[in-house]
Amino acid sequence: MTARARPVTRRSFLRHAAGLSSLAPTALAACAGPGQSGASTGAHRPAALPTGKLTFWGITAVWGEMSKGAGGEQMAVFRSKNPQLEIEVADVVPGGPASVEKLNTAAAAGTMPDLYLANRGYAAQLGAQGISRALDPYLKASRALPRDDLWEAHVEDASWKGQQFGVTHSSGVWALFLNRQLLQESGLSADRPPKTWAELDHASQQTARVSGGIPERVGYHPTWGNAGPSLWLVHYRQLGGDYFTKDWRPAFATDDRAIQVLTWMKGFVDRQGGPHALDELRAQIQTSSARGGPFASNRIATLIDTHTNIADLSAGTPTLAFSIAALPLPPNGRPSGWQGGADLHIGKDTKAPDASWAVIEHLMAPDNILSFSLSLSRIPSRKSVGRSAAYLDKSPHHKVFTEVVSSSHNVPIVPGNAELAPIIMNVTADVIAGKRGIRDALQEAAQQTTIVVDKWRRYLV
Repeated sequence: MTARARPVTRRSFLRHAAGLSSLAPTALAACAGPGQSGASTGAHRPAALPTGKLTFWGITAVWGEMSKGAGGEQMAVFRSKNPQLEIEVADVVPGGPASVEKLNTAAAAGTMPDLYLANRGYAAQLGAQGISRALDPYLKASRALPRDDLWEAHVEDASWKGQQFGVTHSSGVWALFLNRQLLQESGLSADRPPKTWAELDHASQQTARVSGGIPERVGYHPTWGNAGPSLWLVHYRQLGGDYFTKDWRPAFATDDRAIQVLTWMKGFVDRQGGPHALDELRAQIQTSSARGGPFASNRIATLIDTHTNIADLSAGTPTLAFSIAALPLPPNGRPSGWQGGADLHIGKDTKAPDASWAVIEHLMAPDNILSFSLSLSRIPSRKSVGRSAAYLDKSPHHKVFTEVVSSSHNVPIVPGNAELAPIIMNVTADVIAGKRGIRDALQEAAQQTTIVVDKWRRYLV
């Protein structure tokens, strides 16, 4: 798991999760009534939830909707089992930094929901600001949702200063996409994907086509996939680096490993015609392959992209033969990837904490996680489900998803990280475009990061 220089208590996890059948959810139960505050200890649980009202905000994206679709169907089942509860569900939380803005506004106005979904990158900030309730007492007492069945990366990213503030419900990961036709035409085996940086270099050089300095076909581009400009941080983590030191200084500013990563990434661009020629090529192929991104053009051999592009490629270019693999590693590197998704949170001032937790246990039940993941092409957020035959046998891609999910992260999960995202992206963009040298770009990013740290320091120390 990617190391993170931040004050989060590390927990040990079982080496192997129990089988799916052994994790069938127990009957929904709760401790205190919706009118009581504080998380329950698990003692003297009543048989059913008392009468009360519960408000639940979902996300305004198909993979975060709880008023309709797969999420809505599962909430309808919960309602039928708990008719004494008045449950109000609305999909109103936007994606990205706007979600934190909306939740902060609601908290200030006293209109926070009891339960809500938010992008998993903001768990630390929502917990530090007192908007989300710590879930540790519930997780400790729950037999239906054992913490050791949650992916390690999910627990780590949902935690802050030793407390867990969210439970990841929906996840998306990044993988290496491989154009099988272009690899085979270049004499490479599509069934033996590059496992190292050196092998990716070789595959790129074998498959690229450049004539008179003009690229006609791209072997690999380091930033053309979704979140591409941020991927230098993934590769830096693969080398053992981290964004922050333990005392919250930028760790990358003068680190030779960061320089090595950006030099390696820029090399792909320089060898294939340079940034301007490649930008022109992308403009050409993008107009003819709107769905599935540039990879759908059949002129890119390998590309790191979000797993959700699989559905777009299958629908938009069904004749394109492709497969996916885990991200290649540097010598002696450790697995690290990029990951998005959404966490379930209980509002700090909720009047219905136990009813909210009961909803979380319901949505996180193995059967529900399986059906939600399969219907919306998500990665199951419970290890037992992700490793089950019921999930793995549905697609050859699923094995790759579960291979990378436990070591994949996003922008550093710290208070204020929404302000770090553009800083991280600009590093690669400036270097590849030739606007700044590598050392200057890293120094500039370090200075901007220090400003963000100073702004959020009261939550960091």
